[in-house]
Amino acid sequence: MQKKIKVISYEEMLEMSSLGAKVMQPVSIQDARLNRIDIEVKSSFIKRSGTLITKRSNIINNKIVTGITSTQNDSKVSLIGVKDKPGVAASIFKPLSKNLINVDMVVQNISPNGKETDLTFTIKTEDLNKTKKIIQENRNINYRKLLFEKNVSKISVIGVGMITTPGVTFRMFQALANNKINIKVISTSEIKISVLIDKKNTRKAIIALHKEFKLGK
Repeated sequence: MQKKIKVISYEEMLEMSSLGAKVMQPVSIQDARLNRIDIEVKSSFIKRSGTLITKRSNIINNKIVTGITSTQNDSKVSLIGVKDKPGVAASIFKPLSKNLINVDMVVQNISPNGKETDLTFTIKTEDLNKTKKIIQENRNINYRKLLFEKNVSKISVIGVGMITTPGVTFRMFQALANNKINIKVISTSEIKISVLIDKKNTRKAIIALHKEFKLGK
């Protein structure tokens, strides 16, 4: 399933490195992007062409999706029936931030009467116990139920081609549905779509998406 990428934009590489692709430090890519410096990543042991990290305008005929990433150590946290009022989200996330807990995917659903909200987000599993304690000791929020789910994985497809190509979201979701993979949380940006799924389906999801977006060719 792994194939060398010949050329990639700064933006795509930033997304991939922030999602766990251990190739480049995000700060190095950002510095190169700001100063418009091309980076070529090559092997120290084999004399062979590597991957060029450059600006979008230098990339010709790039694919819709450049790469797919997955995580292995995420957990999902859900607060059900939170009393909705101005600043409630800040009240939940501020103490987590103070304790250096990184919150990733966030989904909020408001009840029909507008009085309650369900809030779901993801964190690293190593921060789960600390997060549970912080939320339970937080006197600034009221909720009916607190749920935790381990063994989940975030699958992301990245590509600048998404900007000008409609239907990428549908194709991703349909490919997962065809393989009976349920989506728990969705997060999108201009060049990235991420979904949270059961960890046991990670490999199956990656294979399905590689096939859908023809990344092996």
